[in-house]
Amino acid sequence: MKPSFYRLAGGVFLAAILQGCAVKSEIDPDWSHAADVSELSATGVSSDGSYVVIGDDRDVRIIDGDSGRIITTLGDDFWQRLARHSRIAGVSLSEFMADSYRMTILDEARVMLLFDYRLDDEIVTAIDLDSGRELWRNDQLAFSLEKYGIAIRAAGRAAGQALGRLLGADHQEETREDRLHRQHEYFSRLVIADPNGEDFLFKTYHGLFAINARSGQMRWHLPEFSGAGLGDVIELPDGDRLIMGGGSNLMAVNVASNHHIARVSPSGDVRWMSEYSGSRVAGMQVAEQRVIVDASPLEVFDLESGRKLWEVEIERSPVERPAPIVADGHLYHATTSIREGSRLIQTRVPFRISKYELDSGRKIWRTDNSDTTFTHIKLAGDRILASGFGDLFDGNGGLAAFTRADGRLDWSSPEFGRRGMLSTGLHATAPRLSGERVFIAGPEHLYAFQLEDGRLLFAGNLDDADVGGIHNLILHGDTAVVVGRGGAAGFSQRDGRLLFAGNPLTVHEHHHHGSSLVLEQKGRTGGAVLLDLDAGEFGPIMRYRRFTDRLFGDFDGRIFVSRDGRQVMTINGNGDVSRYTL
Repeated sequence: MKPSFYRLAGGVFLAAILQGCAVKSEIDPDWSHAADVSELSATGVSSDGSYVVIGDDRDVRIIDGDSGRIITTLGDDFWQRLARHSRIAGVSLSEFMADSYRMTILDEARVMLLFDYRLDDEIVTAIDLDSGRELWRNDQLAFSLEKYGIAIRAAGRAAGQALGRLLGADHQEETREDRLHRQHEYFSRLVIADPNGEDFLFKTYHGLFAINARSGQMRWHLPEFSGAGLGDVIELPDGDRLIMGGGSNLMAVNVASNHHIARVSPSGDVRWMSEYSGSRVAGMQVAEQRVIVDASPLEVFDLESGRKLWEVEIERSPVERPAPIVADGHLYHATTSIREGSRLIQTRVPFRISKYELDSGRKIWRTDNSDTTFTHIKLAGDRILASGFGDLFDGNGGLAAFTRADGRLDWSSPEFGRRGMLSTGLHATAPRLSGERVFIAGPEHLYAFQLEDGRLLFAGNLDDADVGGIHNLILHGDTAVVVGRGGAAGFSQRDGRLLFAGNPLTVHEHHHHGSSLVLEQKGRTGGAVLLDLDAGEFGPIMRYRRFTDRLFGDFDGRIFVSRDGRQVMTINGNGDVSRYTL
């Protein structure tokens, strides 16, 4: 009797512990699917949430995002047809997938692409998301890291090792999981959906391809297009595509020579193709018939001919630098380096704002030297607003207005409150404009200034709302909403009066969709809550035990939030995928 009693008592004790550890949610899932997701499983979700793809220990499943119904599984026949090498005994499908496969969802075409890249046996398979039917397969596209590895090994041992570290090749200090995630980062830049919704652009070892997603038909091929990945694709008003090669900087290790920008017609006619540095690329934009590549250096090209007009040296910064702004034939930029005579002075933080002539690159003015980091810049009439922190604001955060004509400091705010030493919040948010008023949040207050002269209109006390370290400021209707680590609060834009505040959970991320603001908590216990910005009301809290291992794809370390902000999808600690309505 005694052993049975102890087993019973132990079972009751264990059940009590588990019950105590259970995560209490105020919202039940709309549906939940036992997907058996494990570490390194491949995951994907379409941008509208209508399709969810999960690669688990048993299969790859396509799930209807609205109902939770399994649309199809790929099944044994598929894997038997695809597998050219037998799996090692005891290795789960998820581990096999992590070593050998990636998945990409093309929303508008309703297609999932499955990329198999075991050594030289590289296959792309297209699967119809509505039926799970195989649409086409192609084994003539070379796209894997192995191809780059083979090529650069001939470039010399040192260069080969450097490129291996850059792209994710095996070396003694790196775990298998870290190596796979490096490779995943590389792979995530190889495919971009074409703006027409029917095709996709695919950067391979043999150049750039445009391929129809449902038929597999090759639309066009640019064999000379270089760069280890794709940075961006912009559709121009005449239908042409502006395509930027990007991804890892192969030039940093003196191999794989060039990166390209190309203007290509929908039928594949190359209007022009130009080289750019490919180093530390932050983005590309088109404005006033010019192409601006925000990289190191910043480069400006003519949109019509592709000719490079000018460049300016910019050093990489540990602080995310503001994007350049183009207006009225000029470019404004917070620069991290300046040239004085033959000397290049680099500070590694955006410390001066410069104005350039867009066509020639001639410097018109540069703000005075100050040990100040500008984190945001914004044009406002005949002024340029800059927020940041440093000497200009007595060492704290603040806001300054410079005249666009000559770069003269027009006015600056009083210094904002001091950010806590351990705070992860901002010194100052980006400035927001509403009519002739400028709103900005600091560590302790929400400020409103008169744009014309910088007169302080009010300072709403954030301590009253207990939002913690500030993350963002959102203007919605007549309300200024401050998001912080501790929650969110809304203030009247007229007088700074506190309208609502809530601290439902610790905020690590937030997702703004129209009148919906979703606050997300990470950590071992995850959660999400909806703030209706129109009503100023928080909904019930969704909580769940998070899946803390690393995944490939759209659920890696985050939840999925629908376009209207009303639904979220999660993968919990048991490896199950669920959808909730907030």
